[in-house]
Amino acid sequence: MILDSANDGEVRQKAGEYEQAKKALDEAFDSDRTYKAKMQELTDVRYERSTLIAKYNAVREGLENKLAGLKKQAELLDNVECVDIENAKCGFLAEAISAKKILEDYPDFVKQKEEEHQKELEPLDEKKATIEEELSQMEIRREKLLNSSQDAMN
Repeated sequence: MILDSANDGEVRQKAGEYEQAKKALDEAFDSDRTYKAKMQELTDVRYERSTLIAKYNAVREGLENKLAGLKKQAELLDNVECVDIENAKCGFLAEAISAKKILEDYPDFVKQKEEEHQKELEPLDEKKATIEEELSQMEIRREKLLNSSQDAMN
C-alpha cells in the first residue's frame, strides 16, 4: 500500500498504537502464563507440605499409642508382689522393666521426632513464602500493566 502524504502521519500513528497494544497484550499473556506456572508451583509445595504433616501426624499417633502401651506395661511393676523386681526372670516382668526404662527416655525421643519434622518443613515453608512473595509482586505488576493498557485504550 502506498501512503499518500495526507494520511501518512495518521497511519503511522495508528500503526504505532497497534504495536504498543500488541506488545502490552503479549506481555500480559506472558505474565499470565508465568503467574499460572508460579501458582502451580505453590500448589505443589502446599501439597508436599500437607503430605509431610499428614505423615508426621501418623507417626505422632503411633508414638502416642506406643507410649500408652509402655505405660500399661510399666504399671505392672506397681502391682507385683515380687521380692526382687529388678532381677525378675519372668517374661511379663522383664517386659515391664524394659518398658519402664524406655519411658525414661521417651520424651527425648518424641522431641527428637518433632525436631526432625520441623527440619523437614523448614525448606518447604521458606519456598512457600518465597513463591507467595513472587506472586504478590507479579500481581502488582499485572495490576500496573492492566491499568496502563486501559489508559492506552482510552
